[in-house]
Amino acid sequence: LLLHSGDRFYYYDDHIKDAIAGNAVSLPDKWHYVAVTVDADGQGYLYVNDAPPAHFTTTSRPVVDTKLTFCADIIPETGLRGDFFAGRLDSVRIYDSVLPDPVAARFDDPPPTEPTLRAYYKFEEPGLSEPTIFTQSATNHSAPA
Repeated sequence: LLLHSGDRFYYYDDHIKDAIAGNAVSLPDKWHYVAVTVDADGQGYLYVNDAPPAHFTTTSRPVVDTKLTFCADIIPETGLRGDFFAGRLDSVRIYDSVLPDPVAARFDDPPPTEPTLRAYYKFEEPGLSEPTIFTQSATNHSAPA
């Protein structure tokens, strides 16, 4: 998931030819709801706010033993950060199935025991000095800075 030039959110992976732009403009200093879904057949959708979703297909699948990086490109040759997102994240949720209505789910605050919720990264929790990561086991972990 990318945000380029502060204008739009994009989905990109190594198995599609071009980044797929969301249908809504991403205004600076505004709250945005962004969701990406990819089903078992590789049919994907990028949701931004209330705009109709942008459709794409991909054969990309997450590799279980790799890092999950938020808000920064990692340069593979050096392991250093490249471009980055200058905004703030409220939360990130990872499910093992496509939600029936990802847009309606934007205000949900599922418990860590939700059966299809695999990871829940909540970054704006009041009273926390660091982001907290909630996993399926409901174990809290401090997120690296």
